[in-house]
Amino acid sequence: MASTTAPSAPPAAAGGGTDAVLRRVGEQAHDEGLALGDLKRRLEFEAIADAIRRTSGNITRAAELLKMKRPRLSQIVNGDPQLKAIKEESRQRRPA
Repeated sequence: MASTTAPSAPPAAAGGGTDAVLRRVGEQAHDEGLALGDLKRRLEFEAIADAIRRTSGNITRAAELLKMKRPRLSQIVNGDPQLKAIKEESRQRRPA
């Protein structure tokens, strides 16, 4: 049976936008035999994590990239310890 926990966060360099996220999640689904619900959760997690990294932790800009409302993205990120950690790490790596 497939695990329903969120994946460990890949390094920022593993990002690369929507195509890379879809490819990575698709490969994981194939390799692990994920159920549809698990696949959807994994895809959402990876897409949000990628957007946060690409915007250096800026939730407003990440929400724009994902074409979703900022309050909803903030709610999702703050409700997930891994996404919250990715946001904080990304903010610390911002150029001065």
